[in-house]
Amino acid sequence: MSFGTEETSRPKLRKRDVAAESAAWRVVVNDDGQYSVWPAGGTVPPGWRPVGAAGAKGACLERIAEAWTDLRPLRLRAAGPEPGTGPGAGLGALILGQAARTPGATAVVDADARLTYREFAARGCRLAHHLRAAGAGPGTVVAVALDRSADQLIAAFAVLLAGGAYLPLDPSNPAPRLAGMLADAQAPVLVTRSERLAALDAEAAVTVLMDLDEEEISARPSTAPEPLAGPADLAYVIFTSGSTGRPKGAMNTRAALLNRVLWAQRAFRLTPQDTVLQKTPVGFDVAVWEIFWPLLAGARIVVARPGGHRDPQYLEEIICQYQVTLAHFVPSMLQVFLGGADLTRCASLRQVLVSGEALTVGLQQAFFDSGLEAELDNLYGPAEAGIDVTRWHCRPDDAGVTVPIGWACDGVDIHLVDGDGRLVLGDAEGEIYIGGIQVGRGYLGQPAQTAERFVPDPFGTEPGALLYRTGDRGRRRPDGAIEFLGRTDDQVKLHGVRIEPGEIEAALSTQPEVRACAVAVRGHGDSAALVAYVVGRAPAQQLRQALAEALPAAMIPTRYVYLDQLPLSVNGKLDRRRLPDPDA
Repeated sequence: MSFGTEETSRPKLRKRDVAAESAAWRVVVNDDGQYSVWPAGGTVPPGWRPVGAAGAKGACLERIAEAWTDLRPLRLRAAGPEPGTGPGAGLGALILGQAARTPGATAVVDADARLTYREFAARGCRLAHHLRAAGAGPGTVVAVALDRSADQLIAAFAVLLAGGAYLPLDPSNPAPRLAGMLADAQAPVLVTRSERLAALDAEAAVTVLMDLDEEEISARPSTAPEPLAGPADLAYVIFTSGSTGRPKGAMNTRAALLNRVLWAQRAFRLTPQDTVLQKTPVGFDVAVWEIFWPLLAGARIVVARPGGHRDPQYLEEIICQYQVTLAHFVPSMLQVFLGGADLTRCASLRQVLVSGEALTVGLQQAFFDSGLEAELDNLYGPAEAGIDVTRWHCRPDDAGVTVPIGWACDGVDIHLVDGDGRLVLGDAEGEIYIGGIQVGRGYLGQPAQTAERFVPDPFGTEPGALLYRTGDRGRRRPDGAIEFLGRTDDQVKLHGVRIEPGEIEAALSTQPEVRACAVAVRGHGDSAALVAYVVGRAPAQQLRQALAEALPAAMIPTRYVYLDQLPLSVNGKLDRRRLPDPDA
């Protein structure tokens, strides 16, 4: 079974000898009744215990047997709720059910509005009817170009109820980029406001204006339209940066989104007493779960103002004012928040989730040294696979040299594959492949890129099952947790030596005085050199000596540039293109 198209020469992914491999694993269970398999010689992490085959009964035993047979490694599917199978059993129906149970509870708060669950559900249903009348339905992409606000959340929910695929467009993007995404998506319906319309090339779309069409929308029924979309239909499309310079629209199904939020609810247990900060830019996939997961659980969502996610003092104020209990940060922004906010005013936080880039040991330690009493969990996942696919619960007593990305979430399979297409075991490196219910449907209107990254799954039980090739490298620790090692396409050659900058960054981040760092090659030819960009006070000579103990001489940076903070993109991620010239 080959990867990609017939024209592309790819290695084959093969099953190994099942009998020999299955003997290397044992069954474990946690206090929540979740079963998994662990390497037989590995140390079982806290909260898990070994069980015999007699203790694994019913559906759990079937899952474990299937996992052994297919060699689906680690943190397998829990015995929790399964996604529904019919149009009426989806996420929209579950949120409406929550609204019926707690109609008077606050659902959403922004700078201009406070909506109860009754009000939020009614407005979402009215807009859903309006979108259905405009042509929205299963297989239809509905673009939503609104600033982060209560209206933006209502529009996302309405698209879900109407049966369409939600396509968030960040109005702060340049107009040509927005126009290109609209053209690629061929969205027949666009939701926006009148002041944004001039910057959008929406001639081919039916336009719904949240301000000017308010009277017509308000006249629609406040009950949900008949559900038409099923689990295999699209839930949302997220545009991500493309290596060719053209953004790619990653398509994700309703089954994937429902699986993701149900897993999160089992893992972190939001309640109606919780308040979730919705601060991720609308075009980033984390914003999708920041909307739908709290609504599923009956929690309150506080919507940060546009641009507020980059201001630590503003975040401090809104967390304190609304007693926020759960928030997400990209690690780069977490570093800024820890250094720029008065954390004594943020004592309401009980859970912090990080994802989007590698969490360093130094930043993890800074979090635990900050005085915050919140739990910290490191999540990993691409836009092409339902947002997050692995989880690692961070602990202050963890003495590891890296922070793992952890174990697969429920319903997800993680494989490590070598360059010859074989599954790797032990601590060997491999490319991370994702399988299971959260694998997306490819890239919207880009079949060649889809065929390159979405490949047949030889372990899948469903016809046409796919694996997603992430381009990320990883290896498995003795306890079975996955470590992220960097990108397969970030590799550089310096004076004939192949170098992965992420490996150097991981080594630098172990130094206590390094709060954040990045490594890049600067210069050309004989003048090319490795440059370390460091946020912290560690002297260059000290860093050189520490690196010399861990890395070959060719991997030790020759230049060190000290910054107040690393440059960040609009999504709060490290922007390598803006790392300064060391001679400037």
